[in-house]
Amino acid sequence: MSEQKTQVDNIITLLKNNRVVAILIVFGITIIAISSFTDATHKIIKQIQGFFSDRPAVVTLRHKPKILSSDVVKVLLAKHGFYEKRWNPSGKGIAHRYESQIRDNAVILLDAATGLMWEKGGSSDRMTFADAEQYVHRINAEKFAGFNDWRLPTVEEAMSLMEPQAYDRFHIDPEFERGINFIWTSDRATDGRIWMLYFYDGMLNLEPDSYNAWVRVVR
Repeated sequence: MSEQKTQVDNIITLLKNNRVVAILIVFGITIIAISSFTDATHKIIKQIQGFFSDRPAVVTLRHKPKILSSDVVKVLLAKHGFYEKRWNPSGKGIAHRYESQIRDNAVILLDAATGLMWEKGGSSDRMTFADAEQYVHRINAEKFAGFNDWRLPTVEEAMSLMEPQAYDRFHIDPEFERGINFIWTSDRATDGRIWMLYFYDGMLNLEPDSYNAWVRVVR
């Protein structure tokens, strides 16, 4: 028996007795095969990679209520580039990707830019903050649009709706129903007042919880 044949037999025996080695060899052969793909194949792979890499990143916004001073609010406006008439007039806002959907006979807006789902309309009338919390409780009990985790938006979430450009005098995308002119947020100031968003004025303001405003819920 020749020395070469003996070496081949030894290799075959090794592969039979050691699956790990066999797998590594097959993996190496696969890598070599991939490296010899045609230019057309490489082009297709790059196009697929580009599709995912070019997709805009989702903007993550705080969803839990906090106590925020005016100085902290000004910082977060600058951080996110939110438009606010007095405190950040150069803000560009978010490049929204809204999609209107009907779920369980309710119309909602899904924003792919933030991953948030919004009530397209809102409460039928203005109400105090306590009543606003009851409104949220009621629509969750009714499973509005099929969900029971609706809530009042934080300042960041509410401000994400603010547009630098006014549409029909309101700084909010025309996708949303009109008539919801200023809304409660879930955030308070250090003095106990609550932050509110005014779409007509393009501003944030503080009001006592006895004030009357509309509700537009988010999840």
